[in-house]
Amino acid sequence: MKLGIAICEDFWHLGVAETLALDGAQLLINVSSSPGRDLAAIHEVGLGTAVSWRTLMRTYAQLTTSFAVFCNRVGMDETISFWGGSEVIAPSGEALFTAPLFDEGLYTVDVELGDVRRERIGLPLLRDERPELHLRELRRILAHRTGLEIDEASEPTEGGEVGPPGAKAAGRRDRRP
Repeated sequence: MKLGIAICEDFWHLGVAETLALDGAQLLINVSSSPGRDLAAIHEVGLGTAVSWRTLMRTYAQLTTSFAVFCNRVGMDETISFWGGSEVIAPSGEALFTAPLFDEGLYTVDVELGDVRRERIGLPLLRDERPELHLRELRRILAHRTGLEIDEASEPTEGGEVGPPGAKAAGRRDRRP
């Protein structure tokens, strides 16, 4: 089983889970120290809340067709409370395990690697992904933001490989100033 590991707020960035999965991760792990933020509230909102973490992990599991594990700190540190609530999410988005809030414990969960394969066959999102197009657009955005010209030597070619100057780039379109 190939793992992809992220630390806390790394998973607040959409590209992290996708990059780990595109690199072959079948199980995404996020180790976090998320403090309690209004857990008793009926309409808990904002990044870093229990609701937002659970939503993110289910979304990442489904979009990457990977298992997603959220391992959160629990307990008190001076005046800061950490809520725990660690979870294991199946590639389908189903919660396989949810640890209790504010309760320490050591938990193990068995996962079936075949679930990743079945989900990826049924929902081939990673197979259909085009990272060379992401790369091209990121280069364009960076060039625009920095005022630099795009390095044509590092543009993806028809096969998605980075090629020498003059190589024909896949799906190239006219660039606007």
